[in-house]
Amino acid sequence: MGEDDHHLSDEDFPIEEATPDETIQYLGEHLDGAFALMMAGGLEANLEDMLTAVCRPLSNTMRAKIFDGYGPLSQFSAKIDIAYIFELIDKTTYDDLRAIKDIRNKFAHTTSYVLFSNEHIDRECQKLSGWKKDHDNRLLFENRCIACNDVVTARAKAARDRGRPLSPD
Repeated sequence: MGEDDHHLSDEDFPIEEATPDETIQYLGEHLDGAFALMMAGGLEANLEDMLTAVCRPLSNTMRAKIFDGYGPLSQFSAKIDIAYIFELIDKTTYDDLRAIKDIRNKFAHTTSYVLFSNEHIDRECQKLSGWKKDHDNRLLFENRCIACNDVVTARAKAARDRGRPLSPD
């Protein structure tokens, strides 16, 4: 088993002997994967919301055709790229979103137990703006997700406040 591979076993944490506070602390420290997936998932949903706020009104059928299954904007990376090339997000937000997506993918596509402190996650976290050696990667990831989300939701709100152009259809 490599340095980055951590498989949980019954011997890893003596749950029967732990106090409730110790158990909560242990779970909080070992739920990095779920945390990363939830933060990135919420951000991806808000990115899709922003894209729908700036485009013409879409029928449910058209929205599904674009954003679901094999649609051109069904992937997080496609949403990020489109938001950037249409100048809906700035370069820092774009770079952070790409890093967030990559970090999410590292957690999502593994068969071993992964933490923000693992070497391969640390390498991905180094791509986040504001990264510093010995920084808490989980906290940085959270802060960059929040910062990106603020940009995305503000852009969606501005588009809604301005109103959409009338569809020629």
